Amino acid sequence: MKLCVLLPLALAFAGCSMLSSEVIPMRDGNLRAPSHADAQNYCEARKLNSQPVGKAPGDMGVLFRCE
Repeated sequence: MKLCVLLPLALAFAGCSMLSSEVIPMRDGNLRAPSHADAQNYCEARKLNSQPVGKAPGDMGVLFRCE
């Protein structure tokens, strides 16, 4: 019985700890992506060039702009 309760809970926590492959807008107008490749793909889809701004807070990806 305990396994039936603990297994879904463990899977939920594991899913929350994975890096997101999304591009997230930041308050200052920059965008955050998990990698440089994700940033480049995001901008290319909009027919723009990606301009790196720096590391995202907590080393959780890169900050960039599409220009």
